Amino acid sequence: MHTIYEKDEVEIGSKTGGLVPAKKRPAAKQYEYEKERRRNLSKKPGMSGDSPLIQALRKRAQSTGNYAEGKTYSQFLDEAFKRTGKTIGFKVLHHGSDQDSVKSIKRTGPKPSSKGSEGPGHYVTPDRKKAEKYAEFTSKQRKKKPAVVSYRVPAKKVSKTDTIPKGLTSQQKTTKEKPVVQNTRTGHVAMDADYANKRMIRNPSPTIRRNR
Repeated sequence: MHTIYEKDEVEIGSKTGGLVPAKKRPAAKQYEYEKERRRNLSKKPGMSGDSPLIQALRKRAQSTGNYAEGKTYSQFLDEAFKRTGKTIGFKVLHHGSDQDSVKSIKRTGPKPSSKGSEGPGHYVTPDRKKAEKYAEFTSKQRKKKPAVVSYRVPAKKVSKTDTIPKGLTSQQKTTKEKPVVQNTRTGHVAMDADYANKRMIRNPSPTIRRNR
């Protein structure tokens, strides 16, 4: 005999796509669970387009109100805040360059500058559009294609300052406890290169989008 659940008591399982009892999770853990579920449900095993299994899982997800409507990470954070009133303590930072340089960064890690307005480090920005514009500018000079690499870091690892820098300096400002330094006046963000390599988003998770 099958157990009958109310709509709000079930969710789509992250591994099989079957209905499982819903669990209350902290916002950060719910994001990781949702990311795993999207990744598994978006698999297309040797078929062009969605397989019948994926189509069935999508319909089931829609009917139970647990459908992931192609939300970006930022949209998920906004939704989590609306539901829980709590902010997930992560920042996503970006670095723009040419395609070859980004491939090298992902392969061997970023090479820090010896000097900078916030000291030595790998310079990034929380504004993806700004990183994209810089990537276009840099790649055009080098006659290559633009690319952006991103990093997800806990907010507690970011040290903020509002001191106006006096030119470039070789004085180290990042620390083991605060490997990211953000100047709120200039917008410059320096990150320890070794830490950046650990927090790099190498394979952005896929999303499932609603068929129109």
